[in-house]
Amino acid sequence: MRELPLPKKEAVTLPVAGITFSWTVNFSIIGVLILLAVLPFFAPYGLAVEIVIFGLFALSYNILHGHMGQVSFGHAMFFGLGAYFSGLLSIFFPLPWWASWVWLVVGVAATGAVAMVVGTLVLKKRGAYFALTNLAFLQIFYFLILQIKGITGGDDGRWGVPIVFDLKGIPFYYFIFGVVAVCILIMRRIFTDSPFSLILHAIRENEDRVDFSGYDIFRYMLKAYTLSGIFAAIAGGLLAMHLSYMGLSMLHWSLAGEVIIMSMLGGVATFIGPMIGAIIFITVKDLIAANTGHWMLIMGLIVMAIILLMRDGILGKIKALRL
Repeated sequence: MRELPLPKKEAVTLPVAGITFSWTVNFSIIGVLILLAVLPFFAPYGLAVEIVIFGLFALSYNILHGHMGQVSFGHAMFFGLGAYFSGLLSIFFPLPWWASWVWLVVGVAATGAVAMVVGTLVLKKRGAYFALTNLAFLQIFYFLILQIKGITGGDDGRWGVPIVFDLKGIPFYYFIFGVVAVCILIMRRIFTDSPFSLILHAIRENEDRVDFSGYDIFRYMLKAYTLSGIFAAIAGGLLAMHLSYMGLSMLHWSLAGEVIIMSMLGGVATFIGPMIGAIIFITVKDLIAANTGHWMLIMGLIVMAIILLMRDGILGKIKALRL
C-alpha cells in the first residue's frame, strides 16, 4: 500500500484574549464542507441527506483501509448496529423531544463496546483472514437480528424511529451536517495531526519494525478499530432517524461492499477522498436508478473504469496532477 500523505495544510494563527492559538487549514476539507453546506439548495433533500450520512460511513471505513491498511468486508455491522441500538431504544423507551438525542448517544456507545469486543477477536488476523472474519461477524449479527422478530421486526424492520429534536426538512439536514462536520474535524485531528496517526501509519507500512520499536501494536489497532465502529454507528443512527426506520438492509453484506467502492473512488490514500467518493457514488447511483432498472450493471462498469484509470482514486489523481 502506498504511503498515506498528510494533507496539504497551512498554519493559521489566531490571537484570542492575548493568547495565540495555532491551527492548520486543509483546503480539501474546507471545500467539501462548503459543498455539503450548500448541497440541499442544489439536490433533492433525500439525496443530500444520504450523501452526508454515507460520506461519514465511508470515512469511518477508511480508518481501517486507508489508515490501518486492512480491508474489511463486514464494516456494515457497525452501521447497522448503530441504527438498531439507537432506533430500538428510542421506540421502546421514548423520551421528550428535547432529550431524544440521548438514545443516539447511547446507541453509538453500545456499538463502540461491540466494536471493541469484535476488534479484540478479529485483530488477531491480517489480510484476507481479517476481511473474512469481519464478514463472518456481520452475518452473525444479521441473522441474530433476523431471528428476534419480536424486538427487531425481522425481515420487515421497524418503523417509528423519532427524529432528534423533532426536526424536519432543511433544519434536520443541517443538524446532520453539523454532526458530520464535527466528526470530520475530530477524525482529522486523530488520524492526521496526532502522534497516534503516525504510529498507526507506521504499523500499516511495517508492522514488524514498529513491534521491534516497543510499541503495543494491538492496542493502537484496537483503538482505531473501535473508533471506526463508533463513527460508522453515528452514520447508521442518523440514517435510522432520517428514514424513521431500521431494517436488515443496513446490515447487508452488499452495503459493506458499497462503502469499499466509495472509499476507492475518492482515494483511500487521502483523508477526505472517501467523502468525495460517497458524493459521486450516491449521486450517480440515484441518477442511473431513476432511468433504468439495470443500474447495477452500468454503475459497476463506471466504477471499474474509474478504479482502473485512477488507481489512487479521484482525489488522489487530482493531487498527483497538481504535483
